[in-house]
Amino acid sequence: MRRNATMNVLFAVILMVCQISPLVSILWPPRCYRKVDVGTCDAVKLRWFYEPITRQCKMFAYSGCGGNLNRFRTEKGCLRTCQMTISTRTVLQRQTNPGNCKAYARC
Repeated sequence: MRRNATMNVLFAVILMVCQISPLVSILWPPRCYRKVDVGTCDAVKLRWFYEPITRQCKMFAYSGCGGNLNRFRTEKGCLRTCQMTISTRTVLQRQTNPGNCKAYARC
């Protein structure tokens, strides 16, 4: 009996992860979750990176070469790519999960 309950819980967790993973990649591009990487050269170029823990874009000194894609020329570009408003998330969630729609709402 106990093993059956454990299997049910495990199945439920796996099902939730499978449903949530595509939504996360739609809402936030993978580049936004990479650690800041200053690169390997000696230049000093001010750039912006997205910090997912604080959900903010922060400035850093980029070396001019190497690094990763979590690098933006402007704060606005960083925010536009990595930070979404609640209303945008709600629209995407409704499109991804029609079960959230009310009878009077168009999905």
